[in-house]
Amino acid sequence: MNVIANEREAIFPLVTSLFVYGRLPPGGPVRRSYSASRSDGNCWLMAVFLLILSNQPTLAQTHTISGYVTDAESGEKLIGASVYLPTLGKGTTTNLYGFYSLPLSGDSATVTFSYIGYARRTETLALRQDTRLDVELSSNTLLEEVEVVATPEENVVDQVQMSVHKIPMQTIEQAPVLGGETDILKTLQLLPGVSFGSEGSAGLYVRGGSPDQNLILLDGVPVYNVNHLFGFLSVFNTDAINNVELIKGGIPARYGGRLSSVLDISMKEGNLKESGGVFAISPIAARFTYESPIKRDTSSFIISARRTWLDVASAVASLLDDRTFGYNFYDVNAKYNHKLNRNNRVYLSFYTGRDRFFDTFNDGTDRYTFNFRWGNLTSVLRWNHIFNPKLFSNISASYSTYNFFQEYRVRQEGTDFFNLSRSRIRDLKLQADFDYAPALSHSIKFGGMLSRQRFEPDVVQVVNASTDTTFNNQTFINSTNIEVYAEDEISITRQLTTNVGLRASGFWVNSEAYTNLQPRLAMRYLVSPSLSVKVSYTYMVQYLHLLTNSSLGLPTDLWVSTTENVAPQRSEQVAAGIAKSLVRNRYDVSLEGYYKRMDNLIAYRDGASFLFQNGETWENKVVAGNGESYGAELFINKKQGKITGWLGYTLSWTYHWFDAIDDGRRFPFRYDRRHDLSLLVNYHLPKDRTLSTTFVYNTGNAVSIPTARYQGIAPPGWEYERFYQQAFDDRLLLDQRNNFRAPAYHRLDISYQRTKLKKKDRQRTWIFSLYNAYNRLNPYFLYEQDGRLKQYSLFPIIPSITYRLEF
Repeated sequence: MNVIANEREAIFPLVTSLFVYGRLPPGGPVRRSYSASRSDGNCWLMAVFLLILSNQPTLAQTHTISGYVTDAESGEKLIGASVYLPTLGKGTTTNLYGFYSLPLSGDSATVTFSYIGYARRTETLALRQDTRLDVELSSNTLLEEVEVVATPEENVVDQVQMSVHKIPMQTIEQAPVLGGETDILKTLQLLPGVSFGSEGSAGLYVRGGSPDQNLILLDGVPVYNVNHLFGFLSVFNTDAINNVELIKGGIPARYGGRLSSVLDISMKEGNLKESGGVFAISPIAARFTYESPIKRDTSSFIISARRTWLDVASAVASLLDDRTFGYNFYDVNAKYNHKLNRNNRVYLSFYTGRDRFFDTFNDGTDRYTFNFRWGNLTSVLRWNHIFNPKLFSNISASYSTYNFFQEYRVRQEGTDFFNLSRSRIRDLKLQADFDYAPALSHSIKFGGMLSRQRFEPDVVQVVNASTDTTFNNQTFINSTNIEVYAEDEISITRQLTTNVGLRASGFWVNSEAYTNLQPRLAMRYLVSPSLSVKVSYTYMVQYLHLLTNSSLGLPTDLWVSTTENVAPQRSEQVAAGIAKSLVRNRYDVSLEGYYKRMDNLIAYRDGASFLFQNGETWENKVVAGNGESYGAELFINKKQGKITGWLGYTLSWTYHWFDAIDDGRRFPFRYDRRHDLSLLVNYHLPKDRTLSTTFVYNTGNAVSIPTARYQGIAPPGWEYERFYQQAFDDRLLLDQRNNFRAPAYHRLDISYQRTKLKKKDRQRTWIFSLYNAYNRLNPYFLYEQDGRLKQYSLFPIIPSITYRLEF
């Protein structure tokens, strides 16, 4: 009884401090980004939080089993591995660093460790004291002959969090994609509630949100631009990735800063046992990965690089013409990890990538040069420390930056005109996260973050023979963001488990200060061992905005900060659903409904763009508005057997409204799609062969189409003689934004993989794929010609061959 009392005494000061000091001291006038009614409405969540903590049953806790779960062959940490107590029907999973903690009572315990593609391991332990048990799991090679398991063994029924998808790297590598280049984001687009913008785009639109509302983390560091090849490919090299998790709703308090989703990607740590690597080549790019121990079982590294060769073809074409043009990209991932001792490990991660598009040509005596460059750089130094069997910490210092550079130059006789446009965002962050397991019924996470950001959204310089002018060169903005959080996953009864959390944030920019309390709640009730009901509530605040004119993820998209004149975005989302396991846990079925309200969305006002206009800053080009999204999602996932895969279906509505657009009338979001269907099927054939297919169908995008044409007077001051034959010109009348639906989009992709083991443990894989197998001409954009509406299509049927060698 005294043990429990002490635990409560430790928890309540932490929770109380969050409520009291969550409203951080301002550095100037304080502006709250939620109304009084919303603040009052959140009080019930705080009351529930305190009530649950204060009414936990007394537990005779005695000893704790803890340790790491790793791959026996490489020493790689296994994220999300199941640690289960069969006699109690309870357990836990390893965290993002492969660590688990399991407080137990009694004289002995039987613990089962399991993970996708690995043989189970069961340990029976005498509980005389706290026990450190590091477990190595061996790959189960018999799975290839007997059955294939395609998802982690913890089923959707047991998870407290809803709207969560953990995608195995094997599934991502087998899914057919454009050009045979495996891509994480393209595979995630096949999930319900997740859609793509336009044909081939790697962007994610989650439950009616836009790409900037997704928190995308690479080893815990935010990545601000995730696109290569103008959005057709993501920056993530799958050969360097260990774990992928997408959270669409019920987002726990440990995540913040975005409205729609969290995509948490972890890099591999490097093989601690032996050296090896991967080489792959596709029609788009070539990539190489190498990992090796520096000191066996103590330190290791991994380095992975990828580069396209699309510029090779353009270089050959340039030989036949007086023109130099091309496009290329590269990315590099590197990571070093070192085990200082049993309780301390350090990691250093690094990523950099860059795209470049260039075009130079001569027109008589004139010479024109056009040059685009953009790219990311992230780095993080991380320290894992085990204070005791119940308390684990991760302390990190990280840096992330995104740069965009555009150059346009015209050299004519006697004149040299030079236009330079650039933007940048830099983010320096210190973060501390703690996992605390006081009892089997509690799993507490808490921590905090301090970040310093610098925005340079729109700097333009124009130079010619007579002038040297820089516009908006003082538009850089510095901001400071402090956030703290606490969450507790609590088993109230055997059937009812909740995750209750609170995140407090403060954001200072110039003379303005914003503070917010962001409550989170997720509940799961087990109706039976194979059926559960779940509900969640999430309140999110986002202090960043992305200004964009298109869906392509172009480098001209500008990251901007909340300011005195532009308020932070915020959203509230409620969701409810059921989860069911069928046929001895071979199938997972979930059905969810959700409603999300979004406030303080910004967009360019009509006629504005990223280009400078009379020295205007970006704040003068935007308007603010609101949005809502609601719908239902069905997910059927077959996890085991020769045939694996999933079926996802989404029925949804998404609307926006802005006072300055269409007189405040509500209009469909451009990517509001009533129906969205995705099917992924992997057929595992004998002799290491796999046949994979994907099929997608969705309602066409909402587009703006003029409804009438009339004669209007040309704008005053225009040179009629040069641009017009008369002082009147054709004008188009648009009755409402996004008033028309493009034709439906559907496509079938097929991929066949053949793997063969060669000498010296080398494994060779040939991948043959067809993108758009039945040559559907899907609309990329619509345009008018000769009084008729026509469509432009981008990708016909595209075959590709990819070669992969593991050594």
